[in-house]
Amino acid sequence: MLRSIRRLLGQAPRHETPDAPNAAAETAPAAAADGRDEARLAEAANHATRGNRCVAEGRLQEAVACYEQALALDPRHVVACSNLGFALKQLGRLDEAASWLDKAVELDPGREEPYLFLGQIAELRGDAATAVRRLREALRRKPDFAFAWQELCRLQFQAGDAAQALQSARNGLHAAPESAMLNFYLGNLLFEQRDYRGAAAAYRRALQAAPDFAQAHVNLGRTLLKLHEAQEAADALKRATEIDSELAEAQFHLGHALQLLARFEEAAAAFEIALKSRPDDAESWYALGELAVHRHWFERARECFDRAYALDGDSTRRLMVTGNLLQRQGRINDAEAAYREALAIQPNFFDAYNNLGALLELDRPREAEAAYREALRLEPTNPTSRWNLSVLLLRLGRLREAWPFHEARYDPALPRPLTYVPALSFPVWRGESLAGRSVIVVGEQGFGDQIQLARYAQVLKERGAALVSLQCRTALKNLLASAPGVDAVFGDEEVFPTHDYWVLAFSLPGLLGTTLDTIPAQLPYLAADPLRIAAWAPRLPVARRRVGLVWKGAAGHGNDLNRSLPGLQVLAPLWSCPDTAFVSLQKGQGEDEAARAGDAQPITDLAPGVSDFGDTAAILAQLDLLICVDTSAAHVAGALGRPCWVLLPAVGCDWRWMLEREDSPWYPGVMRLFRQAPGEPWDAVVGRVAQALRAWSAAQA
Repeated sequence: MLRSIRRLLGQAPRHETPDAPNAAAETAPAAAADGRDEARLAEAANHATRGNRCVAEGRLQEAVACYEQALALDPRHVVACSNLGFALKQLGRLDEAASWLDKAVELDPGREEPYLFLGQIAELRGDAATAVRRLREALRRKPDFAFAWQELCRLQFQAGDAAQALQSARNGLHAAPESAMLNFYLGNLLFEQRDYRGAAAAYRRALQAAPDFAQAHVNLGRTLLKLHEAQEAADALKRATEIDSELAEAQFHLGHALQLLARFEEAAAAFEIALKSRPDDAESWYALGELAVHRHWFERARECFDRAYALDGDSTRRLMVTGNLLQRQGRINDAEAAYREALAIQPNFFDAYNNLGALLELDRPREAEAAYREALRLEPTNPTSRWNLSVLLLRLGRLREAWPFHEARYDPALPRPLTYVPALSFPVWRGESLAGRSVIVVGEQGFGDQIQLARYAQVLKERGAALVSLQCRTALKNLLASAPGVDAVFGDEEVFPTHDYWVLAFSLPGLLGTTLDTIPAQLPYLAADPLRIAAWAPRLPVARRRVGLVWKGAAGHGNDLNRSLPGLQVLAPLWSCPDTAFVSLQKGQGEDEAARAGDAQPITDLAPGVSDFGDTAAILAQLDLLICVDTSAAHVAGALGRPCWVLLPAVGCDWRWMLEREDSPWYPGVMRLFRQAPGEPWDAVVGRVAQALRAWSAAQA
C-alpha cells in the first residue's frame, strides 16, 4: 500500500535538521563570581563552540570529544552538557545521553532544549507518554518553541489525537508562521478532516518556505485532485518527480491526474514508472488495471489485476475488479456472477452491492434499487450509495424521491465529488422566502448541466427574488445571460458581490419540488445573440436543409469511450440524404476529422471559429436540426427550442435521458433519442438515424 498520511506526518524535507541543537547557543564563559578561573572557562567555551561546529557538519564523535573536554574544564557548562546529550542521542548511546541531559536540567531547570532531547529519547525507547510530557515541559519554559510544537503535533497525531495535534500545529505556526514542517503537518491534518482547500493552502505555505520539499508537492497534488483541479495537481506532482525521480507515490498520483486530463498514454507511463520503483505495490497495479479497463485495453487490465491479486491476495477485491472488467466487455451475466460470488464470500460487502446496482440499472432497475438500498442499510450515510440511488431514481422518473439523495454529489467523502461547497460569507438558500432578496446560483459540473439548470432563474424570480445572479463557466457567460430571470452572470474566475443567499445549481430542483410533471420546460429559455447570428450567417452553407453534427464528447468524460462515436466516418450513411448540407460543430477531440473531410464527406467545418457557447447558439439558431452524441451541444439546442436528435450509448447512459423514452421531459417537443441496444454497433444506430433523416427530409419538402 502507498504510505498513508499518518506515516508522512513525520517526514521532513531533506534540507531540514530540526532536532539539531542550537549551534548559536551561548558558549561564552560565565562570570567567575564564584572564583573559577576565567581562562579555564574561556577554554571550555571554545571546546563547546568546536563541538557545535562538529555537530553542524555531522562529525558527531568529534563533537562528543569536544563537549567532554569542555565539561572537564567546566563541569557546570550547561550548553555543553545539553549538546553532549544530543550528540550521544544521535549516536544511539541513549543511556549516556539521558544522563547528561538530566545533568543539564539540574544545572538550569529553566532551559528548554534538554527537555526536547529527553522527549526524543523517550520516543526512541517507545515511551510516547513520557515523550509528550517532556515536550510539554519544554514548552512551559518556552511557549514559542516552534520545533517542540512540531514534535508534539507529530506525536499526538500518531497517538490518534488529531484534535490536539491540530491545536499544536496552530500554536507552533503562531510562533513560526513560515515553518515548512508545521505548515506541512497542518496540511496533513486538514486533509484528514477533508478540509481540502485549507490543506492545499497549508501545503502551498510549506512550499513557499521549502520549494524543494518533494513530499509537500505530492500532498498538494493529491489534495488538488480532491478539488477537481487536475491540471494544477499534475503540475505539483510533476514537480515532485523532478525533485525526486524515484518517488513512486508522486508517479502514482500523477497517473490519476493525467487520466483525469484525458492524457491516457502519459497516465499509463506514470503508473508504470511507479511500479518500477515499487513492483510489489498492489495499489499501483490496480490503478493501471483500472485505467486499462477504461481504455478497453482488456488483456492488459487482466494482467494488472492478476499481478495485484498475487500481491495482496484479496479475493473479494479481485472479484470486484474482474466484474468491472467483464461489465466493460459487455459480459453482463459474467459480471453479475463475479459480484454475487464476492457477496457469497462477504455477505455485507458494501462495494459489491453498489457495483451490482450499477450493473443492473438499465435492464433490471428494480433489482438495482434493491441492491443500492441494501448498500444503504449497511452504511446509511455513505455518499456513494446515496448518489447511486439518486441517479437510479432520477432515471426512473421518481424525481421527488431522488433529490435528497442527489445532495451527496458534493460530499467530500465521495471518492471523486462531483462538485464542492463554496466558501462564501453569506448563507446558503434552503428554501426560505426570497421576497425582495438577492440570490446567486453557483454553477456546477459540466457545460450541459449548467445550461439545463439555467431555466430555474425564472422560477426564483417567480418566488419573489429581487435579483438573481448566475455563476457559470466562462464559456457559457454570454449565452446564459439570455435566460429569463437572470440579472447578472459571473464567470467562474470572477469575483461576485455579496448576495442575501447562494445555492448550488443542482440543489434547486429539490428545493423547488421539481417532479416529472412540474419540470420548468417552457422552450426556448435561451436565445442567440442577433449580432452573432448575423456574423455567422454568411459562413453557413446554402441548402434546403442544414444539419449540425457533433460526434464526440470531451475525452476526459468517464464514459467517453461508450458515448462518443469512433469517428466521423460512422456518420457516412447520412450523406445520402438529398438536399441536405452538414455543418460540423465538433470541438476538441475529433475536430481535426472535419478539417480533413473531403468530397466523400460533404461537411462545412465551422468549429474553428467557435469561441464560446454564444457562437454555438448563433449557428444552431440557423440550422434545421442537430444530430449529436450526449454532449453539451444537445442542451444548447434544447434550450434554444431547436430540433435535436441524440445518440445514446447502451453502457453508462446519463440519468437525464431516463429509460426507454424517445423524448425528454426536459426538452419537450424538440428532442428525439436514438438508443443503442446492448451489443449493438454504432453503425446500426446511425443506420436508423439515416432512415429517420430521410423520412424527416421528405416531410420537410
